[in-house]
Amino acid sequence: MAKYKVKVSYGGMVSATAGEIVSYTNKSIISDLLKAGYIEEAKEAKEVKAGKKPAEPSKADKPTAKAKKENKED
Repeated sequence: MAKYKVKVSYGGMVSATAGEIVSYTNKSIISDLLKAGYIEEAKEAKEVKAGKKPAEPSKADKPTAKAKKENKED
């Protein structure tokens, strides 16, 4: 069963949100969604080689000292 990445949110007989990964068995629905540009075939995730660490979060992803202080006050 093929998996598809949703490019545009849609609703009707089937519904999905942009960014979601879906799989359908009805070829007519798949064909219509592909023609409309609402879905694309999902590419397989790249495998992480053994012994390699995943990338560290960027500095922008880490909370600042101010944000940490505000969270403690809540």
